[in-house]
Amino acid sequence: MKLSMTAAAGLLLCGAAAAAEPYPSLLAPADPARGATRLRYAPVTAGFRRFGVVGPRDWVALNREVGPKAALGAAPAAQEGVR
Repeated sequence: MKLSMTAAAGLLLCGAAAAAEPYPSLLAPADPARGATRLRYAPVTAGFRRFGVVGPRDWVALNREVGPKAALGAAPAAQEGVR
């Protein structure tokens, strides 16, 4: 039983390896006909927002400021005074 399971697993692995096709970029990496994507500089601190302590404020309003923005047509959020 163990031998047949091992043989079946070995055949399955050999079949999977034989069916795999290499990526075209590995076959012809220096092909001038293929375009290359331009790399753009992005600063490390892009999108950074300082979250320093500025004093006591309403935590509901603070969560709304830093949370995800609602999509147009979405249901309105809870009212300001409701917690």
